[in-house]
Amino acid sequence: MIEYLIKSTLCLLFLYLVYVIMFRRSRNYHINRVVLLFSVIFPLLAPLFKITPAEIPVADIQQVEVLYKIASYQHYVQTSVPAKTLATENSTDLWRIVLIAYSIICFVFLIRFATNISILSIKARKSDKTDHNGTKLTLIDENIDPFTFMGYIFINRTYYERHVNEEMIVHEIAHKKQFHSADIVLVEFIQVFFWFNPFIHLFKKLIRANHEFLADDYVIRSGIRQNDYSLKLLNHTVKSRQPLAFASGFNHLLINQRLTMLSKFNQKRRPAYQLALFIPLIMVLFFTTAFKTTAAKTLGSFYAERLVWSAETKQVWIYGEKMIVKFGSNDFTGSGRFSGFGQVNLLVVDGKKAVLDSSILVSGKKCEVIILTKDEAAQKYGADGRLGVIEINTSR
Repeated sequence: MIEYLIKSTLCLLFLYLVYVIMFRRSRNYHINRVVLLFSVIFPLLAPLFKITPAEIPVADIQQVEVLYKIASYQHYVQTSVPAKTLATENSTDLWRIVLIAYSIICFVFLIRFATNISILSIKARKSDKTDHNGTKLTLIDENIDPFTFMGYIFINRTYYERHVNEEMIVHEIAHKKQFHSADIVLVEFIQVFFWFNPFIHLFKKLIRANHEFLADDYVIRSGIRQNDYSLKLLNHTVKSRQPLAFASGFNHLLINQRLTMLSKFNQKRRPAYQLALFIPLIMVLFFTTAFKTTAAKTLGSFYAERLVWSAETKQVWIYGEKMIVKFGSNDFTGSGRFSGFGQVNLLVVDGKKAVLDSSILVSGKKCEVIILTKDEAAQKYGADGRLGVIEINTSR
């Protein structure tokens, strides 16, 4: 869980910086919209993939053959079960508290999300409708700027009847036709579960800004003069209000950016060369996030008198009258012969390749067991390691 949160947050940060540097000033608004939505969804999904290279199967040491009588074996074998420490219990309790608190906050945000959706849906269903040049408008009595939600254009009844602004209506038609509120609803739903992540909020602001640029661009392309629209945009800003959380509205907080983008309307747009850089970056990000490279792992240790790498079975056998084994889930002492590595294709003891059927003395030494993946083994030992390697390092 912690690993997922770290990876998703770092991905969001990286893609946020990429968008700000490469796309924010671009006037290819439709491409920007796709990039923004992708940049929000990708970091939340990519860390869920757990793609790992093929690994050597690891088996716990098990008793294969006892050379001494069972009574003697039972006398020596002692199985110990790890007990939870106080620190572990405290950590578990703290994690449980954090999980409960997170769930409660998510539930509150989910109720808020469902409530807002319900309120807007009820207003859309019950409010009066009027036809404006072929566009259906929903008249409400609340003193609020026009806004769009899921195919409905809401406008204050008094404002519409007394001094309707045609450019504003066209602006809202753009929000409706391009389904901008769907983007907002999606991000709001994501924020229900990732309320603690500041980059979701930052991306939501970027998405809203791009919606305004798209709508302004639509207004100018519909035949309305750029200078007239810019002037009306400035005049309307004086009395404009913040749009609703789930709606696409006539946002005046971005007035400077919108006017700047409008002033560049007649300039030739550059091709979306940013995509040529963005796509490889996403591929690299996916490989570094979803693919999990397994490093060499110290699986445990044992004390024995000698070990033999069998030529017949390709197994490693451990011999001793009093062996101490802490390997995998095993934690015991005993006498006899033990194995559990499975088939070993290459055994390396203290940096030297072992010889089949040779007896290697390890009496009085601690033997640490390390298993390398095929890729790691091939890189370290060349062709001999292509099927994986087990390393045993001894120390006194």
